[in-house]
Amino acid sequence: MLTSAQCRVNAKNSLVLGESVNVPLRRRTQALSMALKWTALAEGIDRDEAKQDDLMKAADKWINGGLTPPS
Repeated sequence: MLTSAQCRVNAKNSLVLGESVNVPLRRRTQALSMALKWTALAEGIDRDEAKQDDLMKAADKWINGGLTPPS
C-alpha cells in the first residue's frame, strides 16, 4: 500500500525535475503538476489515517465501557 511518505518522496522528485533547467518546458510543467498531485494524495492519505485512528480510539473506549453505543 502506498504511504504518505512515499507520496512526498515522489512529490519532491517531481519538483526537482520540474525546477531543472535542462528539461523541456512542457516536461517541467508536467512534473510540477505531478508534484502537486503527489502532495494532494499524501495529504488525503494522512486525513484518512487520522479519521481511522479517531474511529479506532472511539471503538476502544466504547468496548472498554467509556462510551455508550450510538442509538
